[in-house]
Amino acid sequence: MRRESSTHPLIVVAYTATCLFLLSTCSEAGPAPEPPRLDRLETSLAPAGPLLQSDTARAHLLGYDQFHNPHPIGAVTWHSNDSSIAAITGDGLVRGRSQGSTSIVGSADGLSASLALVVAGTLHREAIRASEVWAATGAPHVVEGRLPVGGPGGVTLTFEPGVTVLFRPNSGLDFGLGGAGTLVANGTSAPIVLRGMTDVGSHWDGLTFRGPGQAEVRHTTLRDCGGTFGMPLACVTLRDSGGGPAPTILIDEVLIRGGDGSGVALEGQARFAAGSQGLSVENMLGVVATVPVSAAAGFPLGGSIGGNGTNEIWLRDTLHTSGDMLAVSTTWGNPGVPWHLYKTVFIEGPQAPILTIAAGSTLIFEYATGFVVGKGAPGGLQIGGAAGAWVVLKSEAQYSWGGLQFWSQALPSSVTRTELRRCGSGNGGCVFMTTDVGQGAPAPVLDSVTILSPDGLGVVALRYGRFGAGSRALRITGGSGYPMMLWTGAAATIPSGSFTGNAQDVILITAEDVLDSMTWSNPGVPFGIVHLLVAHQNNPVLTLQPGVVLKFNQYGDLQVGVGSPGGLRALGTDQAPVTFTSYSPVAYPGFWNGLVIGPMADASTLLDHVTVDDAGAFDGVSQAAIKIARDYGEIIRNSLIRRSGDCGIARQGVEPWTTDFTALQLGNTFQDNTGPSQCGP
Repeated sequence: MRRESSTHPLIVVAYTATCLFLLSTCSEAGPAPEPPRLDRLETSLAPAGPLLQSDTARAHLLGYDQFHNPHPIGAVTWHSNDSSIAAITGDGLVRGRSQGSTSIVGSADGLSASLALVVAGTLHREAIRASEVWAATGAPHVVEGRLPVGGPGGVTLTFEPGVTVLFRPNSGLDFGLGGAGTLVANGTSAPIVLRGMTDVGSHWDGLTFRGPGQAEVRHTTLRDCGGTFGMPLACVTLRDSGGGPAPTILIDEVLIRGGDGSGVALEGQARFAAGSQGLSVENMLGVVATVPVSAAAGFPLGGSIGGNGTNEIWLRDTLHTSGDMLAVSTTWGNPGVPWHLYKTVFIEGPQAPILTIAAGSTLIFEYATGFVVGKGAPGGLQIGGAAGAWVVLKSEAQYSWGGLQFWSQALPSSVTRTELRRCGSGNGGCVFMTTDVGQGAPAPVLDSVTILSPDGLGVVALRYGRFGAGSRALRITGGSGYPMMLWTGAAATIPSGSFTGNAQDVILITAEDVLDSMTWSNPGVPFGIVHLLVAHQNNPVLTLQPGVVLKFNQYGDLQVGVGSPGGLRALGTDQAPVTFTSYSPVAYPGFWNGLVIGPMADASTLLDHVTVDDAGAFDGVSQAAIKIARDYGEIIRNSLIRRSGDCGIARQGVEPWTTDFTALQLGNTFQDNTGPSQCGP
């Protein structure tokens, strides 16, 4: 029957669908899948991003099928829509030529793809042998490598205001290498910025200048510089080969910050140009600057300095090590951080130089270094001023520094409102004054000077050295030895002040004769004497004012008018007698020889309100606290002689005596003497 042989349409559709879905169980197969084919092209650039003028990048062309999977392509051709902006070679090397936008097009197998391209900024990787201007319109300028800037005819590299220069790691600019070369970077309200490629962790070597010529850097910021070329470097370095003129640099409102090395380094005769000002150095890992002593005067003051690894300016010449000499008058301003000296500075020369150190300055000295003034030629030193903050001169760490030395050719000098800390290494004294016989007499004025913790001696003044007129308010304390050691002439010039708190609060007097009339005031501490002779053809008279104390070493003495004319006037009071005593820490009758009034004593000799303790040691001839060669009259009054090793007063000579020093009207007192109060005729 026909009806039995017919097929229902719904059943046929279902069967067909099932066969398409379950090919493995059906007896009939469906249509084959579509094969992959090249559907589109894509262009990329490595490295990605804007392209720099003169820089290159590599273009790549990739194929994809209709299923978005990579697909091989045949031969590729390239072209640029504007080759004046960016050119491309047949193998896909793209080179930036000028600022602007264009696109590059890659073609293969009848398909094409383009890529928009921006050329912005300029790459510099070749030596600069002709003058150039790096304009703000070409920024950012990128430096790759350490580029020499110089040529036989001279090369000037100019940065326009507002320009930004980026430096890749191990990159920098070396001016004057290969010929004369210099920099003009005159920023304005649109500052110039020199920095690494990124804000964090991108460091470059810095700017180096060598040979003749003056660089100008104004309103410029240098960031992330100074320390990748094998060792920490300075952001700005001026080198001096020693074979010709050295470079100079004018700095005006320049900020150096955030780098690995130091701010600025100068060598030899390299200098800051006149008018330099406003150098700021912040957050550098190294020192603020390293400059020669003779370049310190030009350091650009007025900037901000802080947050650096070492907030100091090092005065040292890394090129020349023969010594530091200041031969022209110089002023060191106060940069707000210490000057650190590594060698002794000699201030002298045919031009009679004077070094002036501004109020408020701090100077740090290496061990045994200091200032030597006027030793071989005229020179002077002026430290601090009557107004402003105190100057501080101190040592490096726990070591002591050499101090201030004034020699025979020292010009009028002064130290005012100044504190000297831990000085006098080698026992030369924190302040040392001396000369040779027949030459000048150095006499610096010390006005409001404090010497703290001297190493041995605070002040040393030997033959003809002395305190200058106007010296006052000198304080010496905390010393490991004596506050001062002076020759007799300097003792007459001791300024007012305080000299206590030292290991030995005694002013040592060297074994010098008193050759000229002078007066010793009471410094508040004793004088330490070994032997003192007041005698010379000039007939000097030594006057001791109330309260003066002379302490004598064992077998020491004071002789007046022995061998030559001379006089002594010891003028004490009831409340402040003049005291002659021993250096012994305990009472010791006969510890020292005593006073000798010789046969040529001046008629003005007088001892009034005097105390003589522990004298009367045997001198090989006799023993007495006071020995008088002949009868000068009532020259000892109101005095106390005690604990003599023998006689209190010995009247000597063969001539008859009429003066009795024990007479009540003279007011003399004799106590605990080993021998009689008075001996002799």
